[in-house]
This record gives sequence, structure tokens and C-alpha cells, in this order.
Amino acid sequence: MSWIATAQFYDNLRRLLLAGMTMSEALDSSASTSRGPYKAWATQWAQHCQNGDALGPQLPEAYPVAKALITAGEGSGRMPELCKTISDFYEQCHQTRMEMIGKSIYPIFLFHFATIVPIGVFSYMGAMPPWAAAVGPSVFWGTALLLFIFYKLNKNSTWFHQLLLAPPFGLVIKPFATYMMCLVLEACVNAGMKYPESLRETAKSTPNLVMRNLLNEGADLIEAEKLSSCAAAVGRLPIHKTVKDLCENGERSGKLEESLQRCIVFERERYNSALKWAAKTVNAIIYTIAIIVAVIVIIAGFGAYVGMLNSIKSPLG
Repeated sequence: MSWIATAQFYDNLRRLLLAGMTMSEALDSSASTSRGPYKAWATQWAQHCQNGDALGPQLPEAYPVAKALITAGEGSGRMPELCKTISDFYEQCHQTRMEMIGKSIYPIFLFHFATIVPIGVFSYMGAMPPWAAAVGPSVFWGTALLLFIFYKLNKNSTWFHQLLLAPPFGLVIKPFATYMMCLVLEACVNAGMKYPESLRETAKSTPNLVMRNLLNEGADLIEAEKLSSCAAAVGRLPIHKTVKDLCENGERSGKLEESLQRCIVFERERYNSALKWAAKTVNAIIYTIAIIVAVIVIIAGFGAYVGMLNSIKSPLG
């Protein structure tokens, strides 16, 4: 499943619902224009909805934001609006991923160029062994593979998610996780769900395990009457103070939904800004490493070449 296919599916669904179709009719019609697994899923979902089942519980767990927002939309009658929110969210995720890939291509190419070409030249001159050209790329991709394995082994560990909330990772991950949390919490509260139910539904779609556990604990504390408000539960999370203040002021004034909408905008802008700076920083680091490696290779290769010339001259001298 791709983010762009998900965005297109929910955008089509929104248009069909606005045209006055029922959910089952809209899903059945979406099946003919959907891509990937959504083509088969939409037909199945349409049949279940025609039998009176809700759409939310049928959606795949792989896309928790869509599942949570559709569940809230069915309870509030805001399906077209929330379908647009889902479409915009996954389209932004897709665009961000493509932008990051596009910006990383040249620095990675430069790193490989700096580690392969100078060594190749000196290898041709006989100053370095040919296998030396593979050292730089091997180290680069070996490190990337080790980081990927490390992530896979620890992605369900609390300490790992705690680490991701700390700088420098937290500068990007914390705003994104808070943005997702506010997006779902606003929809749930607007749907009229009780606070414990809203917090638990939000926890399901929150990517960070630490924040997810705190949201579930907050729901339990409200039910046990140890916390008196949703804002108090949100205030326990390791998030920006502005979000906590907005939630507290919004709940006091009876406009929590409006405050959460402001939190969504605030955290989305923080995330976009942090991501741009992170991309620039990572690219600058790769550029610097590439230049340093190139200089070291050139100096080492030139020294080896001079040594080879001197060894040739010695018998002649």
C-alpha cells in the first residue's frame, strides 16, 4: 500500500459522498477508480456497509490515522470533511518522503563519487589496490543496514521511543507525533465521544509508544476520577507547552475543538520547519564527510604514488 493511493482513495470517497451517495454506493463506485489493494477492499467494504456495518472497524491497522478519523467521522456526520483531512495527511506524507529522497540523492552520489573515483584513478596508476574503491560504499551501506536492523529490533521498546523524543531526533519526531495526536483527538472530541474513549482512540494512532501509553493511562485516570479533564491527561505528555496551554484554555472556555485545531496548525508548522532544517543538516554532514574522505584518499593515494616512484628510482640511482 502506498500513501498516494490512500490519499487518492479518500479524496474520491469524499467527492462521492458530497455528491449525495450513501457510504456503500460511494465505496462501490470508488472500487473502479482505486489503485492497489483498495480496489478489492472497497468492494468488500461496500458489501459490509450495505449490511449495516460501520466502515471504521473494517479499515486496515496499517493506516491508524485513517481508521481513527473514519471512526470519528461516522459518529459525527463529518465524513466528507474528515476524508479530506485523511487525503491531505497522506498526500503530505508522500510529498515529504519524495522531497527527502530527492534532496538526499545528490549528497549520496557525491559521497560515492568522492570515495570511488580518486581510488579508481590511483588504482589505475598502481598506487592502490582495486578493492579499495569498494570500502567507502561498503561502509556507507553497511552502516545504513545496521541502523535499519537496530530500528527493527527495538521499534517496540519503550526506551527506544523515549530516545526518539529526545534531541536531536525529538526535534522532528515530537512535533509530528503531537500533530497526529491532535488531528485524531480533535475529530474524536468533535464526534461527541467521551474523553476516555477519545484518548484511547487517539492512542491507537499515535506513533510514539511513550505518548501512546500516557494517553491510555490518562483515559484510565479520568475513568477512576483521578483526573478531571482531557487537558489534564494531555498535560501529562512530553509535548510543547503551547499545546498544553491551548488545550487547557480551550476546555475551560468550552471550545476544546477549536483549540485542538490551532494545535494541529501549530505542530504541523513546527514539524515542517524542523524537517527542513534536519534535511539541511544531514546533507551538510554528508557533504562534509565526502570532502574529508576525498581529501584523505587523494593525500594517501598521492603519497603511495610518490613512494612507488621513489622505489622505482632507487635501483636506477
